[in-house]
Formats: sequence, C-alpha cells, structure tokens
Amino acid sequence: MTDDPKLTSRQQSVLESMRGAIKTPPLPVRSCGDCAKCCEGWLSGSVYGHAFSPGTPCFFLEKTCSIYKDRPVDPCRHYRCGWLAEDTFPMWMKPNLVNVIITKRENKERKISYYVIDQAGDGFDQKALNWLVGWATRTNSNIECCFGGEVKRIGSPEFVAM
Repeated sequence: MTDDPKLTSRQQSVLESMRGAIKTPPLPVRSCGDCAKCCEGWLSGSVYGHAFSPGTPCFFLEKTCSIYKDRPVDPCRHYRCGWLAEDTFPMWMKPNLVNVIITKRENKERKISYYVIDQAGDGFDQKALNWLVGWATRTNSNIECCFGGEVKRIGSPEFVAM
C-alpha cells in the first residue's frame, strides 16, 4: 500500500498536460527588432508629412526606422505585418529574412485574405512561396501575391475570380 493520493482520470490527464506544457519551450516574442521592411517602399502612407509608396521608401528610414520610439500612431503604430501580428507564420518568415511582407485584409463581408508583396522585386523566396501556398491550401485561406507588379490569387474560387 502506498501513501500516494489517488487521482481521478481527469485529474491525471490535467497533471500530464501540465507536465507536458512545462517541458514545452516558450513561444518566442515577436518584435520588429532590426526589420524595417514596411518602411522600404513597398507599402504606401505618410509619416510627418513625408509620403512613401512603392519605389519610394520612408523619409525616416536609415538602416532601420530612425524614429521608431517617436513614430506616429497612423500609419506606423497601427500597421502590423502578418508575421508580427499572428503566430500563424513561422519565425523564419520574418519579412527581413525572406523579403516578403504579408498584410491581413478584411473585406466588406468580413472575409479575411492575406496580401503578400514580394519585396525583392525579382522573385519570391521559393521556400516562403511554397510554405504560403501549402498553408493556404491546408487552411482554405485566401492569399493575393504581387509578383513584380503582377497579382496572383490563391484560395477559394470566388476569391480567385475577383
């Protein structure tokens, strides 16, 4: 006979899941860090009266954002690329590592799609493209990719036909 308390199967299950969670490494914290791809001239906006757009980087871009701590709310603090906003996208797909920006969009019908811009201008990172196509297929997600100015859609037939 032992002095160990008897656990119900539910209690044992909870205890085992807690033990498993403790052994699981914590999720890494996502931050812009050294990435400033959204400032490089692939998106459009205006910061303190200085416009940026495709082909024209933000006036305040140096190696990274020179005004990061004092950046305006709109568009800078409001904009969060898909990689930063969601843990859906793997850590290795940080925009400055794969030269791709992913932006989540919601249309009038509250349907979500993702807009992907090839930042290098001369072709997607093949690993990132393969992952995105596989992910969109597995999750029934809609993605719109801009390849050197040409738009391609992957997803539902209604989305592709738009």
